[in-house]
Amino acid sequence: MVTQLVNGRIEVIHAEEHDRPNFSDMIQEIWNIKNKCGYISNIYVDAANPEVWEALKREFSETYNELYMKETISRCKQYNLHIEDNMVVVQNHYPFNLL
Repeated sequence: MVTQLVNGRIEVIHAEEHDRPNFSDMIQEIWNIKNKCGYISNIYVDAANPEVWEALKREFSETYNELYMKETISRCKQYNLHIEDNMVVVQNHYPFNLL
């Protein structure tokens, strides 16, 4: 799913559902969507799937060392910084609350 924030509202601009997707195909699909949409500020990934977020971080030339990421998250919490400003691929540790 790709969303954008416009005038305080979140708009869905792309959504797909895949039944039993192939890992490599999904990484490529995310890259294709990024190229199609242009600028993507963040990609949120379930932290329980390290193979997915590691592959995406490599794909987007972002450090994927687990210690580096823990230190970055800790620094953001300590100084009340937004993790989204420090990482493109963000591991989501908590389920989203959709209202």
